[in-house]
Amino acid sequence: MKVLNLIVITLFAFAAQGQQIFSSLELENEEPKTAFYLFVKGDIKDISNDIDKYLSEMGKLRERNDIKYVDLKNGLGNSELVYTVAVDLEENKEYNRLIFFFLNRNSESLGLGEVAPDEREEFIYGLYDLVRKNEEERLVKADLELAESNTNLALKEKEKIEKSIERNLRDQEKLGKRLDASPEELTKLINEKNTVLQEKLTGTNKAEEEVDIEKLDKELSKAEKEIVKRKKKEKKDSSKLNQREKQLEDLSQELYDAQNYLRKMEEILRDKKRLTSEVLK
Repeated sequence: MKVLNLIVITLFAFAAQGQQIFSSLELENEEPKTAFYLFVKGDIKDISNDIDKYLSEMGKLRERNDIKYVDLKNGLGNSELVYTVAVDLEENKEYNRLIFFFLNRNSESLGLGEVAPDEREEFIYGLYDLVRKNEEERLVKADLELAESNTNLALKEKEKIEKSIERNLRDQEKLGKRLDASPEELTKLINEKNTVLQEKLTGTNKAEEEVDIEKLDKELSKAEKEIVKRKKKEKKDSSKLNQREKQLEDLSQELYDAQNYLRKMEEILRDKKRLTSEVLK
């Protein structure tokens, strides 16, 4: 996002300053010739396509050694010596250069005094403005895509929290039902234990062949273990329920924050769409 904004700001800065046109000798067809150039930002392939589109409107386009040439079908205004314009796109790490050569019929470069300044600048700035405009449009589209991505991520986060809340409520319902049933089940276990205990106490007064005391002891031990197990389970379920209730409070706050953030992202997205529509119209 910051990179996109930086590029857009840079482009607007160039436009505000008029982007000075520089002149020096540059290689064209392996010969040093008078050239005019300026600096542009953007993807090299996109700029190359812009050059093709711009020059094709001036005449038949051809290419040699990565330099693009156009023989001007309508000339260059009052600059009668100009027959061909060559444009070289030089890619550098920090910037790109658009290099222009104004050539006569003999492919000789024309200097400052041989091409009308206003016509030369109109030609150069015409391509520069096209490149700048298309780059701005590409950046605005990329900015819109980023806003759409941020909104989708915010929506997914909200939906994720909503699902967590649904799971939490289901867990609370299950734990609540178990805890509601726990006293009844515990009472049943205690009654079963008391029954076994009563049988044992009664059996001690009878003959050994009539009562299996060892078996009753095992049943009594088992009943006591079940009661302890049930109490531990009830305590554990109660602790889990308390945790789920606390978790629900946290999730509710997270959902509120997520919904609020999503509304902000949606507001930003709507405005990005407005901006994109204005830029592309």
